[in-house]
Amino acid sequence: MRYLPLTGWRNAACRSRAVLLAVGLLLPAVTLAGADQDPPWISKFPALEARVDSVMSVVNAWTGSASETLADYDPLFEAVQRHASAYWQDVRLSQTRTLVAYDDNWQSRSEIDFEHGRVTIETLRSGATTEELTRLIEKTLASPVDDSALDSGRLSDTPTDGIQGVLAGQVRDQEGKSVEYAWRAKRYARWLATHRVERSQQADGSDILRINIPLSSNHLRVRAQQFVPAIEKASHRHKVDPALVMAIIATESSFNPYAVSHIPAFGLMQIVPRTAGHDVFNRVYRKAGKPDRDYLFNAGRNIDVGTAYLGLLNHVYLKGINDPVSRRLCVIAAYNGGAGNVYKTFGGGKKKALARINSLSSQQVYNRLRTHHPADETRRYVKKVKEARTRFRPLIVAGTT
Repeated sequence: MRYLPLTGWRNAACRSRAVLLAVGLLLPAVTLAGADQDPPWISKFPALEARVDSVMSVVNAWTGSASETLADYDPLFEAVQRHASAYWQDVRLSQTRTLVAYDDNWQSRSEIDFEHGRVTIETLRSGATTEELTRLIEKTLASPVDDSALDSGRLSDTPTDGIQGVLAGQVRDQEGKSVEYAWRAKRYARWLATHRVERSQQADGSDILRINIPLSSNHLRVRAQQFVPAIEKASHRHKVDPALVMAIIATESSFNPYAVSHIPAFGLMQIVPRTAGHDVFNRVYRKAGKPDRDYLFNAGRNIDVGTAYLGLLNHVYLKGINDPVSRRLCVIAAYNGGAGNVYKTFGGGKKKALARINSLSSQQVYNRLRTHHPADETRRYVKKVKEARTRFRPLIVAGTT
């Protein structure tokens, strides 16, 4: 077992556990970063030891430096694509609303769809036994992340950066009971491996065994509740409507803390480091630089950066809009497409645009953004966030009473 490479790269953002998780090189329940030696419980899981060796062969083959973590072209994503394509004809990578992790030397994978509420586990090992399938499912639902989780056996007690934190309260077993304990996850995994395995084929004739696990119907609401304290704290600090922050998160990532996009943007609020991240660091935090990926995969920090940027839009860039509802609608559009495009929507120059906006009702401002904004994506975005704010606002109200 070789863990020496961990010491050399553990402090580089590009090689942190969060980044490896986001690109699909680690299962969410496995904790590696931050240890100079083997975790004390690792020897209890031989399959996990083999998994780490497989991951390290990819990570250590990359020669990039920590300063390259914000490059548009991501060597780690390319590595996942290259290795997975040797086995899978439809290679899947993590995106804003999905989290994909490869396992078993690239021949098995799990995908959490945060938007539609389902977990899909697939393996190309067509001869896998029920025990092997059970273990594969259990690793996705209930792998321990530290010694306290092993001792307590309660999944909801595990850290929020593990898969248990992401899916806590959202998985129910065949009896309709919430999967909160390791023993129940193991029993449910065995039931799924016995009764819910589907078989299909790739174009080359190779078999795929697939298990679909639905999340509870209120999965979005359950995940949203986890972030209410952080949202309220950041909103108070930056004087921003907390319901708007909640709506932005719902629209950007469906409450997936490991969301990534090609832009690149990261985390719950899909922060672009070189633009919004840079603005917040320099104008709000009063420090040089910009946040890296590891920083933005921390849910609390991501929420604070995103909320601070909303504050900049509301209190600085668009402060000339008098009506608070009209200003909120323009802030939504600017978060997605920039303040400059908001001004273009209402006449081009800032002075002329502000005069036009202030002469209109909030409904007229909304209609204009929906029909005349130069970006179709932003037109749709304004509607989605407006509706999400109405949908999730009760969580904020409940959290403050």
